[in-house]
Amino acid sequence: TLFGTVEGSLGVILGLDGRTAAFFITLERAIAKTIQPVGGFSHQLYRSCQAELRVHPAHGFVDGDLVETFLDLDRRTMEAVVAEMNRDGGWEVDDFANSRSDENNDSSKDTDRINLEERSELSIDDVLAMVEEMTMLH
Repeated sequence: TLFGTVEGSLGVILGLDGRTAAFFITLERAIAKTIQPVGGFSHQLYRSCQAELRVHPAHGFVDGDLVETFLDLDRRTMEAVVAEMNRDGGWEVDDFANSRSDENNDSSKDTDRINLEERSELSIDDVLAMVEEMTMLH
């Protein structure tokens, strides 16, 4: 969905599947932890809405502007962001857990353990590909 504001800004709202949303939310967290923001303001506070005397943190969406900053980072900083994503692990969505029936037998527990052990780590190229693909959508 394309939208415009009275101030002249244009924006895009894209629907994301669970796996893609988890990936980009994890990337946002990793960038926020790794990069010192200008002026020392946290990105979370910057994107929060202040109404009357309360501050309402932004939630339920991915900030494409922040995600796209990954493309402007030097290689060393990209490595630090990807390392933080791998430590966080939030980008890993276990399809098996979502599709599994409610049966609680020993073989399903073994499969869960195997799925956890087989997870791989992200590389800079993996993250670059996802971010570049997202930027082409808007």
